[in-house]
Amino acid sequence: MGLNPWDVAAGSVLVLEAGGLIGDLAGEGDYLHGGQLIAATPKVFAQMVTALAPYRAELTRSRPQKPADPAP
Repeated sequence: MGLNPWDVAAGSVLVLEAGGLIGDLAGEGDYLHGGQLIAATPKVFAQMVTALAPYRAELTRSRPQKPADPAP
């Protein structure tokens, strides 16, 4: 949670190349800019999305705030 696109870009390629699935907390493909993601094997991915569904709103709402950019 609270991830930037550059935090997950390389790792997501590794997961996908290894045959895994990656998505946001709803299981959708817009994980790169969402700040939260799930990565798992195909057998486990859907189960994780289902298991986290009751908590999705809270997990999204309580996402850590990113620090403001320092003034130049």
